[in-house]
Amino acid sequence: LAIGTDFNEGMLLRGFARFQGGTGYANYSSLDNAGGAKIYVGNSTTHSASGNMTSTLNITNNQFVRILGYSTGTNNNTIYFNPDKSYIENGA
Repeated sequence: LAIGTDFNEGMLLRGFARFQGGTGYANYSSLDNAGGAKIYVGNSTTHSASGNMTSTLNITNNQFVRILGYSTGTNNNTIYFNPDKSYIENGA
């Protein structure tokens, strides 16, 4: 996860992240579910663009599911970013 607008500013590999605006995070309220709710990588079929963060599980056939982190349940657009090392492909 990029820490700033330039990769030279660093990357967050694991930790808390708060989203304040910009593209890719259009539905902040979906990140503020009950604490511990999973945050997934979105896809272009069910979300506005591939790679967006969402709390909606991707159930589209032949698409992949990957957990990016967990909601903190704090209602301030903050998640615990800890990408799972595995992913699952939904069957046809």
